[in-house]
Amino acid sequence: MESYGRGPGQFDMPGYIACDSNNNVYVVDRGNGRIQKFTSSGQFISAWGTNGGVPLGGHLDNWGTGDGDLFLPIGITIDQNDLVYVTDSSNNRVQVFTASGQFVEKFGYFSGNNDGFFSPQGIAVRGNKVYVTDALLNRITVYSR
Repeated sequence: MESYGRGPGQFDMPGYIACDSNNNVYVVDRGNGRIQKFTSSGQFISAWGTNGGVPLGGHLDNWGTGDGDLFLPIGITIDQNDLVYVTDSSNNRVQVFTASGQFVEKFGYFSGNNDGFFSPQGIAVRGNKVYVTDALLNRITVYSR
């Protein structure tokens, strides 16, 4: 877990990390638009997101907006059920995945009427509440789950 690149276990602008109940480590691989999952000893398990570990022709290629796609993800947290919450900052939303990377849901689109995000960054889950910081709207939004 220590070199630059697009292959499994390589990074381009790694960011926040989180651990699940099995001590697996999830790393936001911002520049590659993906989440990478490792054992606690550093062995690569899987990757998911827009690029999902597939090498691309150039930086910022093929960024998607579909379910499970990530465009410059930043924050990550894991709840008591091992659901993985990711702030998909450039898509202005939060996406939720299973521990194996399957898309579950998304929320928080910015629609101009103060009901969404405009560059979500940090995220935390406590009980049935999800807390998300929004860099450009200068606020913290709390969602009940």
